Amino acid sequence: MVEGLTGGWTDLPLAEQGRHQARCTGRYLADNLLEYPSSYTCYSSDLLRASEIASIIGTYIQLDPVITADLREINNGTAAYCTEKEAEGMKQHPTYPPVDWVPYPGAESWGMFRKRIVRFMEGISSDRKVLMIAHSNVVIAILHWWLQIDERTASRISFDTDPCSITVLRINAWGKKPYPPSAIRDTIYDHG
Repeated sequence: MVEGLTGGWTDLPLAEQGRHQARCTGRYLADNLLEYPSSYTCYSSDLLRASEIASIIGTYIQLDPVITADLREINNGTAAYCTEKEAEGMKQHPTYPPVDWVPYPGAESWGMFRKRIVRFMEGISSDRKVLMIAHSNVVIAILHWWLQIDERTASRISFDTDPCSITVLRINAWGKKPYPPSAIRDTIYDHG
């Protein structure tokens, strides 16, 4: 991403650092996590920064990603392609409940965004493993869904994600979701 621009639906290609991180992540996945890549379906957002990462990672693990707009970052409406300072000038007054607040004209509220992500997750076939290349807020919404955190509680719970970090969600032999999800963070970039 270009420094100083808002994220959301600002659709710009990766910088070289992002491509490097994607290559490191691809090597890590190939070496450590994906024993049988053919048993996975890979999904990615259609925004350039995510679809480029998915394409790079896919070359290491021999998977072609399914590109979908359903996994886009939260829509920031008229703030897309704006600097953070410009976006701040467009910000709408907060409303209650916070989950329904639309921060910019034409944007999504967290509730609208969450419904989009949940609808996608519930539509995934459960007969295959899934690898998902996703934006940080998408990961947070997926974790809320996975842990069955209700919408009101979710507005008070967040998770930190790093660029090209890996979060593994598993169902154990008894059909239960282990808690907490295992996260592999800050180790990927050491692989050169």
